[in-house]
Amino acid sequence: MKLMTTTAFIIALISLGLASVAYWRSGGKQDVQNLHSSLQRELEALRAKQKELVESASQSLAAAYDRSRQRLAVARENLRQQKEEAVEGLEKQVKLAQEQLEELAKRLEATAMPAKRSTRTMPMTRNWTPSSPRSGKPPMPSALMPTTSANASSR
Repeated sequence: MKLMTTTAFIIALISLGLASVAYWRSGGKQDVQNLHSSLQRELEALRAKQKELVESASQSLAAAYDRSRQRLAVARENLRQQKEEAVEGLEKQVKLAQEQLEELAKRLEATAMPAKRSTRTMPMTRNWTPSSPRSGKPPMPSALMPTTSANASSR
C-alpha cells in the first residue's frame, strides 16, 4: 500500500507540474499582471474622484461661509439702520415731551400769576366770619360753620 500511496503522490506532483506549465504557457502570469494594472488604474481613478470630491466639498463650504458672512453683514447693516431709526424716534418723542412740559409750565405760570396777585391784594381782616357782610358772599349755613366755644354754647 505504501507503493500505491507513493505512486499516487508522484502522479499528483507530475500533474501539478504539468498544470503549472500549462498555466504559464496560457498566459496566467500575464493575466495576473493585467489584473494588477487594472486594479492600479481603478485605484488611481478612485483617488482622483476622492480628490475632486474633497475639492468640491471645500468649495461648497467656502461658498456657504461667504454667503453666511454676507448675510451677517446685511443683518448688521439692518440692525444699525433700525438702531438709528429707533434713536431718532426716541429723540423726537423726548423733544415732544420736553415741548409739552414747557407748554404746561408756561400755562401754570400764566394761571398762577393772576391768582398770586389776587391773594396779595386781598385785604386781610381780623375776626372775619363767613357771615360777615363785608365779604359780599351769602352767609354759610350754621351746620357748615366752624365750631367755636361761643357757637357751641348757642346750640
